[in-house]
Amino acid sequence: AEKKDLKIGIIGIGVLGSVVEKFFKEKGHQVYCYDKFKKVGDTIGIGSIEEVNQADAIFICVPTPCDANRECDTSIVEEAIGYITGTQKIIIIKSTVIPGTTDRLQQKYPKNLLLFNPEFLTASRAYTDFINPVYQIVGYTPRSETKARDILGILPRARFNWVIPAIDAEAYKYFRNCFLPTKNSFCGEFLNLCRKAGINFDNIIKIAGHDPWIGPVHLDPTQDGHEGWKGLCLLKDTEALFNWAKKRGVNLSVLGAAIDYNSEKLASQGIGAAIDYNSEKLASQGIKKDS
Repeated sequence: AEKKDLKIGIIGIGVLGSVVEKFFKEKGHQVYCYDKFKKVGDTIGIGSIEEVNQADAIFICVPTPCDANRECDTSIVEEAIGYITGTQKIIIIKSTVIPGTTDRLQQKYPKNLLLFNPEFLTASRAYTDFINPVYQIVGYTPRSETKARDILGILPRARFNWVIPAIDAEAYKYFRNCFLPTKNSFCGEFLNLCRKAGINFDNIIKIAGHDPWIGPVHLDPTQDGHEGWKGLCLLKDTEALFNWAKKRGVNLSVLGAAIDYNSEKLASQGIGAAIDYNSEKLASQGIKKDS
């Protein structure tokens, strides 16, 4: 059952945080927001952490860029959670974080209850995507498991719902954000073959788009007048997962080939990957272009 009296806090009011704010306000919840980088008119920063700390459930919607080593930088997430005072607060991380992060932060902040709830939306239709999810995933820690279904109950309703360990939920977000560009890179290579062999690639992807084993998304390697994928989330998440796996002795060679192919394809068109590794600058730009 939905709990209208649950006070909602949001840290990070970029693309994602803004839709979370709109959704809960429209549902009649009291909502408190904080973003020290958000620019409103000539003022930088909205709300206060003191206001957010009045909430019962606090959503973390801050950026997780790649750092200088091209690994996932969770420092902004950790800073945000560090602001939260009190006990038994439900903290829901929506930012993309490397598997194991929610459990690690739960151990660091044992007085509160941490969950992970990944988001899958595109900036151009962010609110529509948010309120019409195909599925919801709520990842829990051993300490927060009893609260997972409560949070699922206040989120936009989905046809499919999974309440699973946080590490699995975190891994799925990376699986999706890395599988789709890998699929797109294969389509890019097949387009090259079609050009050489006099084959109409449009016919190929039209048919493939109606094949339930393949699906219509990420089949067209041409976007915004260029070939290759360039969305911020896909660029940073493919790099972050590849390097995280490498540290664990696993070579994700197929993903690595997709990253290399894409980098070469963008470079051949005079386009840089343009990942800005400066966390503070990224935070000031809001959040996720296409998560």
